[in-house]
Amino acid sequence: MAGFTFVLVDEPSLRDLKNLEQAMLKFLHYIGYLPEENPKSAGYRLLTECFLAHPTRAFTVDELLDLLGLGKNRSTLYYYLNKLKGYELLDEVQVELEEPLGEGERKKTRKAYRLKFGDFRMAFNITLKKAESVLDVYRDNVDHLAKLLKDSL
Repeated sequence: MAGFTFVLVDEPSLRDLKNLEQAMLKFLHYIGYLPEENPKSAGYRLLTECFLAHPTRAFTVDELLDLLGLGKNRSTLYYYLNKLKGYELLDEVQVELEEPLGEGERKKTRKAYRLKFGDFRMAFNITLKKAESVLDVYRDNVDHLAKLLKDSL
């Protein structure tokens, strides 16, 4: 479970928000994915314009850099890709490149990313289950510490 970071914040429900962009921005900010609620941020656009708009498509890093207009700013892209991978929302897959092959050459592949299960709700369900598991461990740790404390008195 190393590397799993999920921020739990006591915030109001999003049910009253009818605008998808507003609700998604607030949610992504609540969980710690976005530092601010900015619809033009690379992180927001990566999730909404790429993975949610095309949930079954696998994107290479170069495609994502181009689609998001990030130029060669790989560090920003990897920052958000790693956050999404940390939430276990993405699958890493290999895609074949469409390059002409010379005689005897094999198709070249490159790592790509896609939304797990091709569905936001199903992908996020893994994150929620993992968060529940982490909370269960916290509960067990508190119980254990309380027992040790009681035994030491």
